Amino acid sequence: MAEVFAAESDTHGRVAIKRILPGLAEDREFGDMFWDEARITSRLDHPNIVRLLDYGRVEQQLFMALEYVEGPTLARVLRKAAKSGQPFDIPVLVGMMIELLDALHYVHSAKDERGKPLSIVHRDVSPGNVMMTGQGRVKLGDFGIVRSQAVIRRTQPGELKGKIGYMAPEQALGEVVSPRSDLFSVGIIMAEFLTLKPLFLGKNEMQTLSRTVNVDLSTWHRHNQHVPVGLRSVVETALRKDPEHRHHSAEQMRASLIDVARNAGWGLESGRVVSFLQGLELLPLEENRSGERRIRRPRDHDPTQPALGSSSSQEMPTIVQELGAPRRPQGRPVWNVEFAPTTLPMQMFSAFRRTWDGVVELSSAGELLSVEIYRGSILSAHDSTGLFPLGRMLQQASLITPKELAQAIGASRRANMRLGEFLVSERRLRESILARLIKEQTEARLAQWFGERRGELAVFVDERNGPTRVGEREPGSVATLIAALRRGSSAGYLERALASVMDAVVLPARGGSPTALSLTDPEIRALRTTLEGGAYEGLSVRTVIENVEAERISRRGEGMFALFVALSAGLIHAPGFGR
Repeated sequence: MAEVFAAESDTHGRVAIKRILPGLAEDREFGDMFWDEARITSRLDHPNIVRLLDYGRVEQQLFMALEYVEGPTLARVLRKAAKSGQPFDIPVLVGMMIELLDALHYVHSAKDERGKPLSIVHRDVSPGNVMMTGQGRVKLGDFGIVRSQAVIRRTQPGELKGKIGYMAPEQALGEVVSPRSDLFSVGIIMAEFLTLKPLFLGKNEMQTLSRTVNVDLSTWHRHNQHVPVGLRSVVETALRKDPEHRHHSAEQMRASLIDVARNAGWGLESGRVVSFLQGLELLPLEENRSGERRIRRPRDHDPTQPALGSSSSQEMPTIVQELGAPRRPQGRPVWNVEFAPTTLPMQMFSAFRRTWDGVVELSSAGELLSVEIYRGSILSAHDSTGLFPLGRMLQQASLITPKELAQAIGASRRANMRLGEFLVSERRLRESILARLIKEQTEARLAQWFGERRGELAVFVDERNGPTRVGEREPGSVATLIAALRRGSSAGYLERALASVMDAVVLPARGGSPTALSLTDPEIRALRTTLEGGAYEGLSVRTVIENVEAERISRRGEGMFALFVALSAGLIHAPGFGR
């Protein structure tokens, strides 16, 4: 419909000029849509909405002068993130979606000069219409196909308006839309960023529309295992087929995301967003006086506050402090046991309960995995085979060049520092990004040990940071172990692990909550049936697995994984398990 130019204004500085294509400017329908967009956008004044500065007609050309946004669209961010092969930073996404929902709440609640609701529905909430500023702020734009009481209804019954792949079911059917239709679109955006897969994409437009109308979430369910349960619930509520069953408003959905962030200990400031976009090479890096590229700190960044996605100081020390923790305390192990393929997860849970500060070592056939524990939290995992080196992960995430990596490795060795510690101390890498990469590295290295290995497990305890607190664990440690187990276990592995207890009765243990195990919603539903008062309490493992599948509580694999994790963690018991 239009082309956009960057321009300089005497009054507004740099602006974006949107000009309707000359052939369309003479078309009455397109002209009417242009004036509708101008009238609506001119009424909106919100920090997360692209501001309209001026509009009109010059020599038969229709134009708008809009606020210039220097950063990328979310469509470009999504493409770059998918290409990187690394999971999208979840706290960054949550922060961006909170701002987008703040903008939509303002839009949906907007009133005219007399206080009459404008009843605006954007109808085109998609990654291409959401932009990022250089300070990591969200800007919603393109109100070209809004539905509002302030404009003449220009969409005929059954006519389709919106972006295919980002419509709500009712919108794809040409039915009446509402603010909850925009929330469905936000749910699609979140699902795609969390899975890095198109949610409803089919072989052609008709198949995409069909998947949209039927709310086919098969792609989402196949790729969402790493998504925290609370966040998964928010996305799935937004993606419900019946609008009445979605969030009541953008404000309610926004509040749900804030609760998820608060419970996870994530801060909500824009510095993390800027660093993440710089890591994807979508925002420029600053150069210091020596010509080295460094991550730019945004103007509104407060270095005294925890970065978005990083743990608070009460939950975990800074990553530099963590990297200074001892690799292996002196002395003999306080616990030593042989492990088999199907008993290792149970023994790992037991080992973590015994270790507040120290190391859990796994050895098998000359290979060694050393898992560092610091204040009850998994710090990192060191593998003797050198799998998943941090330097390679930094390169894959486009955070460092091969030449810079070689220089950093040499400098870190001369300084007697680990690579990550050195990069953070030199401000070449943000602590929060390093923490995310080390978590991914730990999960990947742990996952390699769940399979067919046999060997020895040893626990070394360091008493220098205070006495061991048996049983106390940071939630992130459990999540890391379960993520690694999910990554390393196959259907055949689970079948073998449960084979000896398939006919044993499942009994709930005292205390403990299934939500503490970082399981998916279907897995939690399957597990709850075996807990005290559950529908299948006291039945055999085999019966529970068959029933949850027959009743469509979860898939067979999900039910098996939930029972295996709960048995390994001691949340439920089955006589003979782990022998």
